[in-house]
Amino acid sequence: MSGRPGGGPPMRRGMGPGGMMGGMPAEKSKNFRASFGRLLARLRPEAPLIALVFVLGSGTRNIYIAITLVGWVSYTRIIRGEVLVAKRRDYVLAARAGGLSDFRILFRHLLPNVITQAIVFAMSDIVLDILAIVTLGYLGLGVQPPTPDWGTMIAEGQTFLTTHWELSTIPGVAVVVTALGLSLLADGLADLLRPE
Repeated sequence: MSGRPGGGPPMRRGMGPGGMMGGMPAEKSKNFRASFGRLLARLRPEAPLIALVFVLGSGTRNIYIAITLVGWVSYTRIIRGEVLVAKRRDYVLAARAGGLSDFRILFRHLLPNVITQAIVFAMSDIVLDILAIVTLGYLGLGVQPPTPDWGTMIAEGQTFLTTHWELSTIPGVAVVVTALGLSLLADGLADLLRPE
């Protein structure tokens, strides 16, 4: 157990998923997951995303799979950073001194207090996901016809840019307006949820 009065040993490695596990243990040798995560974090998100879609094949389902496989790194880093800070706060120390299990501390006390930043980031991340899907559509790797896709519309409309400029312009404006709106929503959400 890690909750003895007077300060117990550090919380055990392997308790809790993803970034929460990364935040709880003390400094130890880097494992494969951490190394793989750092590799993805150094790359621009478009590079591994396009590579995955190329391997998996085009289509809505494969795009979602690729975005998930690439996007988890950022959320893990955010949660880990928040846990590293939160685990030193008084309410966590009090829970450990009270004899609560690592699992209970993680999911009942830490998670509700660290998930806020991930929610705020998710709103901004949606913008990047939309841009990634539009880019894939423009390259012909995105959502396939007859399902409409902004990237495909922009690519196909370029041929008629001098005669029917609206075919490419209107989807492009829709992308910009949507991205701007979601960015403003993310900023507002960050202000609303920011701790005093």
